[in-house]
Amino acid sequence: MTKSHRASQAMGMGNVDQRRSPRKSIHAGGTISEGDTTHVAWIKDVNDSGICLFTKHSPQVGEVVHVTVNTSKLPPAARREYEGKVIRVQSSGVGAAVRVAITFSLVGAVLLRSA
Repeated sequence: MTKSHRASQAMGMGNVDQRRSPRKSIHAGGTISEGDTTHVAWIKDVNDSGICLFTKHSPQVGEVVHVTVNTSKLPPAARREYEGKVIRVQSSGVGAAVRVAITFSLVGAVLLRSA
């Protein structure tokens, strides 16, 4: 029995993917800013309506943040700056980076249509 099968049996139904559009892994460096404060971030993935990143900073759910993505990992047509609201913050333990999910303020701000 595989781990995923055992997990499904133990947990019941798996998580339903609630994304509005397919995500695109980009694995790029960047920053997350709120007000005048900027923190280092590692951008995991993005889609038309949001972005997922890791950072040592733990923003509050509902907070509006600005995200900048390092341009060297992006296709030429990709956006580099985003603004959105924090919808989820997940911690994996003391000292570890937190996962932050952000929904864009302007849905439809397409990042990777040409990629």
